[in-house]
Amino acid sequence: MLIALEELIEENNVKPENIQVVSIFGCEEGVQKLLSKYPGIRILFVSCDERDPDTGLLVPGVGSFGDRYFGSAS
Repeated sequence: MLIALEELIEENNVKPENIQVVSIFGCEEGVQKLLSKYPGIRILFVSCDERDPDTGLLVPGVGSFGDRYFGSAS
């Protein structure tokens, strides 16, 4: 998400205060990272989950959603 925001802001000259991030889930660490880099953006999450410090995955998490969605799960 951060890469997409950087492209939107830097390549298209969009002001951070004109951006709203809407997501189903996220974590406090990710929110803080976004806000520290782009303090003007607005963020809305349905659920803000904890992150497992050992794996970096969200807890309770949704598994490997991208792998399952794109059919690349092993």
